[in-house]
Amino acid sequence: MLSSDELNDLIHSTSNDRNKRLANSLEMALNDWPKPNLSEPDELITELKKVIAGKLTFEALSNYLNGLAPMVDAWKMESLSYIADMFDTKEARLHDDLESIINRFTENLD
Repeated sequence: MLSSDELNDLIHSTSNDRNKRLANSLEMALNDWPKPNLSEPDELITELKKVIAGKLTFEALSNYLNGLAPMVDAWKMESLSYIADMFDTKEARLHDDLESIINRFTENLD
């Protein structure tokens, strides 16, 4: 999986708007998840898997987000909103999982 250094490099070097958007969303989600010293995308995936059973699909992430309380879980909600932006809701790929999205866009870097 993409490292935080590779993510940072991608944000600052890619000319592909879609990849830049995905990388920015992933970086913001990583920064907002409320766990100290969380720095790598795979660590965020691990944290999400602790609270969401099964694949990290748009539906599963949305269901988890809808069950959170803003007064307690504001940072998680912010992080999940960035993750939701990574899903293409206009395509059948809405049923993809987060790991597949990350892997697919990193395989096709410019």
